[in-house]
Amino acid sequence: MNEPYLPLSDEGERRKEKILEIARREAGRLRHWRGVRRVGVVAMAMGLAATLVVQSRRWRTSPEIVQHSPRPQHEPTPPTVGPVVLPIRHPVASARRPKEVVITRVMTDPGIARKLAVKSEPTGWKQINDDQLLAELAAAHRPAGLAYVDGREIVLFRIGDGGADTRTYRR
Repeated sequence: MNEPYLPLSDEGERRKEKILEIARREAGRLRHWRGVRRVGVVAMAMGLAATLVVQSRRWRTSPEIVQHSPRPQHEPTPPTVGPVVLPIRHPVASARRPKEVVITRVMTDPGIARKLAVKSEPTGWKQINDDQLLAELAAAHRPAGLAYVDGREIVLFRIGDGGADTRTYRR
């Protein structure tokens, strides 16, 4: 550090100026992004504070619970003679206070599940034993035999007329 300043060549001076320009540009870029980060953090903090203020107002007002008894679906009508004129019912606008929870009981038909159930189709197959299987194969001109190997049933039958080739079907 105590060394005397040595003059640079023209090429050295140009390189020194170029390096200084690059350093200044990089320092400006870093300053810019630091400012952007600060503004972002402040904006997020203000958004969080605003959200908490709005939510705290909602937490203070609790909804009121109101229970209504069910009304009958059909009211009995007296018998009439002549053409029947049904009264026009207009929907009644209930004067509910805002933010109330309504609990009501819905009457349903007790046999609705039985009425709407899908009936199962009868199966197109039946279960047969080994003797019936061999009889059915013989009736279809495919005589076969059963072999039991290692506790498993194997169906043996011939392919073609008199050929020695056999195929097995394992269950």
